[in-house]
Amino acid sequence: MAGAHGLEQAVITSAAIAPAPIKAEVTGLAVRLEREPLSVALDEFAVELAHPTGDLVVAALTLASQGAVGDLAELLGTLAESAREEAGMRLRVEAARARLRTAVRVIAAGTASAAAGLIPPNPRSLHA
Repeated sequence: MAGAHGLEQAVITSAAIAPAPIKAEVTGLAVRLEREPLSVALDEFAVELAHPTGDLVVAALTLASQGAVGDLAELLGTLAESAREEAGMRLRVEAARARLRTAVRVIAAGTASAAAGLIPPNPRSLHA
């Protein structure tokens, strides 16, 4: 129980320094911890995040609150590294998609320009 209480305090403290993309969810978790058990608050937090990495963090915190995790810091560090790698991969994919979209626009504009260039300026000149 003391471990869970320490975990609750750590979560409440971390709400002030949470990253902007998840600040609202972490702040909501901290507020819920004042009136709900840790496991219930964490389940609601996972639903709010709606992200697989968030589910892993919630599972780790839930197990830690039950004393089933030996080194929570190492586990969370590993999850953080995995999340950074996933974010980097997503950025690379988005960059590749942006390059592809740009290439498609250039090709479409070139094709449209070529097609417009094939239309004679005076269609009557074709009928002789």
